[in-house]
Amino acid sequence: MAAAENNQDNGSKGQAQDTDHHYRGPWGHIIRGMWRTPLGLFGVALTTVSITLMLIGLIIDQLGRVDNPYAAILTYMILPAGMVLGLVTIPIAAFLRRRQWYKFGIAKDHLKINLSDHRHRRYVVGFIVLTVINVAILAIIGYEGYHFTDSPYFCGMVCHEVMEPEYRVYQRSPHARVACVECHIGPGAEWFVQAKISGLRQVLAVMTDSYNKPIPAPVAHLRPARDTCEQCHWPEKFFGTQL
Repeated sequence: MAAAENNQDNGSKGQAQDTDHHYRGPWGHIIRGMWRTPLGLFGVALTTVSITLMLIGLIIDQLGRVDNPYAAILTYMILPAGMVLGLVTIPIAAFLRRRQWYKFGIAKDHLKINLSDHRHRRYVVGFIVLTVINVAILAIIGYEGYHFTDSPYFCGMVCHEVMEPEYRVYQRSPHARVACVECHIGPGAEWFVQAKISGLRQVLAVMTDSYNKPIPAPVAHLRPARDTCEQCHWPEKFFGTQL
């Protein structure tokens, strides 16, 4: 009697799973399964928290409510990395759950997009909308982060222990209204990439406390003056000793 009841219960569960599978379809199980594992939940939570904090930080920064370089680093550098990590983790979690696909009878042949199916259209539209939103957020944050890392504020305040003497002199110099990157990098992608690679080495040197003290001057391997200084100081406009 008990065995018959158990068989009946198992049969009912199997029918419920089959009905649920028929209603959701293969893609429904895969998409919903993304956040049914610890890794999937981690990816969803990390992405959601990163986006929320990024938007809050962006609004606060644009309103000028917080004057802290490390808050900007969190907003424009750390949180975007967390968002990307979360977005990558979500499909990985779904793929690692592929054994569950076979449990529900989902074969590779079923994993095809059929736009004549309203459920598939809904998934595709949702994917496109979320992708556009994510790309837009990363584009805005990347644009603001690019300008932040190229600002004198970033150069002087983030590495304040290293660059404090130079930053103070810069603020009182005739070039105080000229951004550091206009002289140290200049226009063009080639020198921009070289400067960012060099910047990574400098960050590592600061983290390991292996940089020169004091900072040696003049700085070696600078871009030729004709590409930077002469953008403002034209030799043909010199008059005597006046630049």
